Formats: sequence, structure tokens, C-alpha cells
Amino acid sequence: MDVSDCDRELFITQSKTVEKSDEAESDDDFLFRFKEPLNEKELTDKIEKRIPQNKIDWALSVFKRWREERRSRSIDNNLDIPSECLKTELSEMSAADLNIALKYVLFEAAKKDRTNYPSNTLYGLYGAFQSHLKAQYSKSNLFEDDEFREARAALDAVMKERAAAGLGAASRKSAEIITETDENMLWERSLWTRFYT
Repeated sequence: MDVSDCDRELFITQSKTVEKSDEAESDDDFLFRFKEPLNEKELTDKIEKRIPQNKIDWALSVFKRWREERRSRSIDNNLDIPSECLKTELSEMSAADLNIALKYVLFEAAKKDRTNYPSNTLYGLYGAFQSHLKAQYSKSNLFEDDEFREARAALDAVMKERAAAGLGAASRKSAEIITETDENMLWERSLWTRFYT
């Protein structure tokens, strides 16, 4: 096969492709590929729903309660914390103040019964703070910005501390494994069939 034959084959293949694509794109077979058009309100609603508001509300209530309790303590307990950390809203704080506040919140946060949060809950709290900032159109990124390196180190330390105390992700309750004997007993007593019929 010489070069001219190769050129002819290439041309033939290309022309066949063009013919097929012309047939597929004919006006008779036209179908809408995209979904129905959205209006501005529908689009805004979809964008706002991307962030689970209940988690953000929970995180903000934890932060607010922490600030209230800190302000109600003696001045000696708050000497290390800038007053802006105890007065300013989370999304309005400077990066330096937010970094400081987050370090304290992560170590001091506790459930209403004063027991410690598990490590995965603290991670969720930190993530909810980030979601709140994002919802407020803040450019701050708690997980990546250098200004929050100390807050991330605090998160890492408290998560390790909680995991060592048995409050890590591995401490979740799990179902017991059913032995073959247990399974056979369930089949014999017709208890298993309720789930499969």
C-alpha cells in the first residue's frame, strides 16, 4: 500500500463519519439533551440547599454557647483570648482571631451533659464552621489556608486525644456478626423469612 492509498482510506473514513453525524443531527430526530430551564429563584434555592443548614445552625449554637460561657467566667480565665474572639460573630472575625477562637472551641466543646464529643463530631463541627463561612461568601478556607494552621493542629490533637479515650471513629457501635448456627436457628424458627418475603 503506497501513501496515496493511505490518504484515500483516511478520506473515506472521514467522509463516512461526517455522513453518520449528519444523519444523527437531522432536524427530525432532535431531542432536548438538557433539563428544563431554571429561573433565577430556582437556581438560587438549589445553590443554597447545597449546605445542610441544620449542621451549620448546630455549629453556630455551639460557638455562641462557648462565647457566652467564656464571657461569664472570670477575667483570669480569658486573659489568653483576644476580646474580639468573645464579641465578634464567627464570619466577621479576622483570620487571626478566628484561628485562636477555633483552637479553644475545639478543645473546650462538650455535649449538653458535659461529656466530650467524639472525634468525628468535632471534625463535623469544624467542617460546619467552614460551611458557614462559605455560605457567607468568605474566601477563608479553614482546611487549607496557612492562617488556620494552628486551628487544624488543634483539631488533629483533640481528635487524637478523643480517639485515645475511646471516642474515635472506630468506637462506633456495630452490629454483632451472626454465626452460621444463629442463622440456621433463625431459618428454622421462620424468623428470617420475614425479612426476605
